[in-house]
Amino acid sequence: MWIILVATGAVSAVLTALLNGYTGFSWLLIAPLFLGYTAAALILSFVFAFIVTAPIDINKPVKKPSAFYGFLYNLFNDFLCSLAGIKIEITGGELLSKDKNYLFVYNHRSNFDPMLISKYFKRYKVLMVSKPQNFKKPLAGKCIHKVGFMAIDRENDREAIKTIVKAADYLKQGYSVAISPEGTRNKNGTDLLPFRNGSFKIATKVKAPICVMCFNGTEKISKNFPLKRTVVTLDVLNVINAEDYQGLTTAEIGEKVRFIMSDDISKRNKSDV
Repeated sequence: MWIILVATGAVSAVLTALLNGYTGFSWLLIAPLFLGYTAAALILSFVFAFIVTAPIDINKPVKKPSAFYGFLYNLFNDFLCSLAGIKIEITGGELLSKDKNYLFVYNHRSNFDPMLISKYFKRYKVLMVSKPQNFKKPLAGKCIHKVGFMAIDRENDREAIKTIVKAADYLKQGYSVAISPEGTRNKNGTDLLPFRNGSFKIATKVKAPICVMCFNGTEKISKNFPLKRTVVTLDVLNVINAEDYQGLTTAEIGEKVRFIMSDDISKRNKSDV
């Protein structure tokens, strides 16, 4: 799909070089040509996306994440993050082992949070737990369903438990899982919302390590786009291994994670003053 966009840019560049050599009115010709090629590329991209997602039934359970749709998702995800002008600084990456899979937990300030985790932690085959509304979005909803992303209905305990069990099973299969204990975006951009501690059951069921991460600055991305680049930090703060949370309730694990995140947010806020 994005090969079409790359080809469009290449054709436009060639046209620019040729026309600049012949006439002072070249830009008057280039602009409509460039817009035309771009529009055609976008239309073809959407047609392609419609064709490949049309057969997908989001009500049919996914037995195994699709490598094909995962490839398409990563292409689209990388493109959007680049288009948004995000410059990310990651700290603490050395805390992670390359040969392990994790339950990634993070604070939630922007729709770009899960996208950035997918982009920069691809080696860990991260599958997201997300709200059901995201699976109803045209084209994208069907794609993330086939990728193996999981919807969690926090208002329905029985359905939420099914998602937790499925996520834990993916951890056993060698995938990593990412979820925000806050359950939704913190639109105030300060501190943390109350935790949904059931999130940690995903790890405790299979004794998986919990990677605690914290975003700073992602809430500014939408405000800065498209005129200004946004510098974002993602701090890998701690890895809580199974032996470290053994005997703790999910509420106690939540308190431990919340303290780690809040401390990082507080330090970041002070440094920004």
